[in-house]
Amino acid sequence: MNHEKLITDEEIRITAELSGIRLSPDDFQALRIALQNTLLHFEAIAGIDSDDIHGHPVERIISLSETRQDLSLQKNPELLFKNAPDFEDGFFFVPRIVK
Repeated sequence: MNHEKLITDEEIRITAELSGIRLSPDDFQALRIALQNTLLHFEAIAGIDSDDIHGHPVERIISLSETRQDLSLQKNPELLFKNAPDFEDGFFFVPRIVK
């Protein structure tokens, strides 16, 4: 295992740029260390022999709760629109984010 560079500075720079994140030099260094450590953990997990492991680790039945109708909105429909920036004729208007 080569622990030197599992992720390069250029990969971090490109990812930050694509994500719209501006990183100070200190933040860049902290992120590089955090990502490197995360990738080392994944590398260690990938090295575990799991060929003899079968089944699901949680063998129990998960039951869903009963579906309930929230009657508060029927009694007070204005609650639904209380925090809406703009509402008209049953439609919510939101600012355009894609050009």
